[in-house]
Amino acid sequence: MTYFNQEKLEKSFDYVFWDLQKALEAEIYWRNDSDKSYDPINYLLEYDNVKDSLIEPFKTYQPKTYQVLLESQFFYAIKKITPENRPFISDITQMGFLINEKIFYIEYTKNPYEKIGNSLILDDKIIPKEILTSWLYRIDEWNQAEDVTMPIFKSRLPKSSQGLLGGVLYCNEEADALKIKEYAFLEEKFNKKVVSLNNFDDYTAHEERYICLRNLFDSRPSASFDPIGSQVFVSSFVGQTSPELYVIKNADVFTIKKLVDPVTAIDHYGAHIFSGSNEEFDFSPYMENF
Repeated sequence: MTYFNQEKLEKSFDYVFWDLQKALEAEIYWRNDSDKSYDPINYLLEYDNVKDSLIEPFKTYQPKTYQVLLESQFFYAIKKITPENRPFISDITQMGFLINEKIFYIEYTKNPYEKIGNSLILDDKIIPKEILTSWLYRIDEWNQAEDVTMPIFKSRLPKSSQGLLGGVLYCNEEADALKIKEYAFLEEKFNKKVVSLNNFDDYTAHEERYICLRNLFDSRPSASFDPIGSQVFVSSFVGQTSPELYVIKNADVFTIKKLVDPVTAIDHYGAHIFSGSNEEFDFSPYMENF
């Protein structure tokens, strides 16, 4: 695994624009209008100053992260698709930030929290509103760019579409016996049935017996399922009145603790990741037994 720096970014794309006006003038092939409507070029069309518009929401609720983002550079990149592939795929485009010599991708969404407010998963009873109005206010997800395809169910930084506990912690079926013990442990702690990949088809959000744990972010590299790092989950259950976040260390379910003062914890974590530090962030000051 290699995290991207500027050199790696520029080798991976045919064009990387730091002057965003030139990006607007670039020729991009979109296979159809739908591909164009979901392309991050829409950020350039919507905001006069894209960088300021995307980081300004951090200023109030994530001030440490905001201070690091102020020093970032914003880019738009294009990888051209060969003519023979054009009937099947559009040019590949990506936007993001260069921060302390590391590249971070952001995912465009037509329906950010700014526009749609609460929904089933973007709900201020599940995710703290301070996180929704900073990290997810105008951006669907944040990723630290790597030389692998980003998984849909986990990211090093907050994302609005979260994966279930089992989909994040495991990548094979070799530990079924351990999983049984882990889910039994969690269900005793929460006094509820934990939603898993096995029972998801039977789960409905209106059943009081269930609790759902979804991954807000995972400090491991995208391709890593090694027992390292910190995995932070949001919970949802019938009757929930405020966000409840939990931390699992080193993908070990038996270490689960409640995350206290999650807004401050995530602010410090975000600033730590953006700082370019190779040290693992220590969540222990924000963790308590439950």
